[in-house]
Amino acid sequence: MVERKAQDKLGRRNRMKPQSTGKRIRLTKRDLLWMQAIHHHGSLSTSELLAFSGGDAQNKGRAQNRLTDLFNEVDTPHEASYLTRPPQQFETIDARYNELIYLLTKAGERALKEADMWSDWVHKAGGPFWHQREVAKVTAGVEIDCLNRPDQNYIQGWKVLERAQTKLRYPVTFKDPSTGKTLTRDLIPDQLYGIEYLTDDGPRYRFYVVEVERGTNPKTSKQDRKSVERMKAMYDVYIGHGNYREHLGLRAPMVLKCWN
Repeated sequence: MVERKAQDKLGRRNRMKPQSTGKRIRLTKRDLLWMQAIHHHGSLSTSELLAFSGGDAQNKGRAQNRLTDLFNEVDTPHEASYLTRPPQQFETIDARYNELIYLLTKAGERALKEADMWSDWVHKAGGPFWHQREVAKVTAGVEIDCLNRPDQNYIQGWKVLERAQTKLRYPVTFKDPSTGKTLTRDLIPDQLYGIEYLTDDGPRYRFYVVEVERGTNPKTSKQDRKSVERMKAMYDVYIGHGNYREHLGLRAPMVLKCWN
């Protein structure tokens, strides 16, 4: 494989390949908040990370430069950079004009663990990178919206899983709509979160399981339609019959949120 150049033709650092300038990096509270948001949701864009900073990111240029440093610089207490840029984002023809997307490095994970900001109960969406990215966009968007509202608090799905001491996987017995046969299959939602609604009558809670379409085009094949129908049948049992209450130890209502 040919190694990518560290700089482009204009002398700028390559966006795909880290290049340290020797700057010394010591993590700040804001850095850790960014990294924790990535840990909770998955790959996040620059603007999403800035939104998690609240009032600490009013200078957008400085915040972007700091993310660049966390990607490039290796003079850190963990002797490595804290963020990486997934290579899949550079595969499109207009990649240079898109926002940068970040994930944690192993050093970033270690830093969060040492700061007691890591949970082994965080559920990671499956599938290819772009599917995981879409799931992250959905849940991060909901949390950011809650951060900007005085009447709503976001509840991390991993906190539910930790309290119930379970994973986001549950065997569901259902009738296959395409064959009429009774089947038992594991249901694994893409993600889970909750919202605390602050009302005049006290807090109210609702929890959500997330399903994001894995393809970029409408599902038109017979097999694809069967797959969607089967998924809906499983959720009809899991939510409609209250399986989630036993699984997750919840009394509040649950809603399935689907994104195409």
